Amino acid sequence: MIASIFITLGAVLEGAGPSGTLGRLGSVDALGGAFTVALAAAITITVIVRLRIPVSTSQTIVGAIIGWNYFSGRLTDYGSLVTIASSWVVAFVLSAAIAAPALLSGQPWVNRSKPIFWNRIS
Repeated sequence: MIASIFITLGAVLEGAGPSGTLGRLGSVDALGGAFTVALAAAITITVIVRLRIPVSTSQTIVGAIIGWNYFSGRLTDYGSLVTIASSWVVAFVLSAAIAAPALLSGQPWVNRSKPIFWNRIS
């Protein structure tokens, strides 16, 4: 529940930035192209999830846009691709750098608390 709140807030407050970067990666200017990109990403996610491999929706969208660029003979902006790929790495590293100290500082409090929710279930 908490994650869904923050994901929604992030999409609403900062969604224009990533959308602009994806727009610079390659132009999908036809309705059929947009449908093809979305369908390719959806099929890719379905196959990868069925193989029990974790997958990122943003990675599949980027791959589908690159595929569309290749199919339609358009150029892919490699500067935007590097920005996108580096943001995936930076996000993991930064999240770990924030989560580790938060866990260490909050661990004594968490160990003393008893979740009321779990007592009601069992």
